[in-house]
Amino acid sequence: MGLDMNVYGFINTVFIVAVIISGVSLFLYLAFGVFLAKKMRLHVNKTMDKLGNPWGVLTILMRNTSLYDDFLKTGCHKESEFPQIRKSGEITILAKNVFHYASLICMVCLISLLALK
Repeated sequence: MGLDMNVYGFINTVFIVAVIISGVSLFLYLAFGVFLAKKMRLHVNKTMDKLGNPWGVLTILMRNTSLYDDFLKTGCHKESEFPQIRKSGEITILAKNVFHYASLICMVCLISLLALK
């Protein structure tokens, strides 16, 4: 019984930390996506016209916009002559990856907590 409670407490702590990391990374993903869209409108307006002038990297329905799928995912941001666009693109991609991994850890922890209960 004591070992189960120690494991339960550890998994619970990992779950809480993963939820916090997931929330912060999602916020960064959204914020840097909007920042990237604003910078691109200022500096590379023709590219934004081709992408359909998205306001950020995802829609209200949590689907990727063309800014993510056609610009960031393909690595076009690395070829930009503007360092703010390159950095924002890298941070946006990193934040999305961290969000996905943290969400996976949350799911594993939640299933483990339910199995131990």
